[in-house]
Amino acid sequence: MGFTLRKEFEYIYIKRAVRFFIPFIVLLACTSCRKTENQAQDLKNEKQDSTEISIAEQQTYKIPIRPEYIAGDFDGDRKRDTVYFVKHPINGKYGLKLVFANHTIDTLGMGREIIGQGFDDIEWAGIFKKVPAGELHAENVDEDGGILTEEQIPTDAWIKLPNDGIFIHEAESCGGGIIYIDKGEYKWMQQE
Repeated sequence: MGFTLRKEFEYIYIKRAVRFFIPFIVLLACTSCRKTENQAQDLKNEKQDSTEISIAEQQTYKIPIRPEYIAGDFDGDRKRDTVYFVKHPINGKYGLKLVFANHTIDTLGMGREIIGQGFDDIEWAGIFKKVPAGELHAENVDEDGGILTEEQIPTDAWIKLPNDGIFIHEAESCGGGIIYIDKGEYKWMQQE
């Protein structure tokens, strides 16, 4: 009988402990979640503050803000394609990842030469934007590297873009170009 009484007290003791500890653990977990939510909000506020500072610094030095991606019809199928400005995870070189509406993917740069231009990394591109299809553009650099005015460019040198194009440009040294697809082939148009 003494043994049964002792087991009964142990059972009551464990039952009370469980009744006490379960609400305590739940309370602790809730407090922890609130703390995590507050920390997340603080981190979000810090990130927003640092972004504002970063944007302010960029505007001070006139460095354009480059988006992570642009959307348009780059292959002429009348469907939305997306071009991402990406960094290769192994070699660290930047390039473009084109994701077409039919789910095919193509890449330019990231360690592979871009359309015979002699460079394989576009980290320098401070401007990255879409050029609408149908606009007239021409290479505005002569063979010696001199910049041509619109009047100096022959009328037959102007090209009406068949599809949306991708404009990449180095803001400070005024160098870059338009990448576009014409009849399934990537082309480069030098822009200064």
